[in-house]
Amino acid sequence: MLSQTKKSITIPPGEVAVGTDGALSVGGAVFASLGLFGFSDGSQLKAEGANRYVAVDGAVPSQSRTSSIHQGQLEGANEDVIQGSLDLLMMGPIPLELAVAAKAIAHWLTTARS
Repeated sequence: MLSQTKKSITIPPGEVAVGTDGALSVGGAVFASLGLFGFSDGSQLKAEGANRYVAVDGAVPSQSRTSSIHQGQLEGANEDVIQGSLDLLMMGPIPLELAVAAKAIAHWLTTARS
């Protein structure tokens, strides 16, 4: 998560609220603003999969003036949901049977959607 100046944001303790303009606040006090960036056109992005994109060489994002943020919404860009779920499962000690079952389900999901 980066600020409008492309710097890291440190989140203070407390419940964080996010404004549609990217303003981050705790207890009503704004402590930072999220940077909302975009590319002038789609030709500056290269597809790397079903929902994954990377900037082509030399492409530089600019601050977006038309984007907005919706607190509580799930963002799915650049995320492989199935692989991410498997990575979470594999991080901790789990029974071998559960790991095998999870991989079988993931395989079924990826082949059934093709």
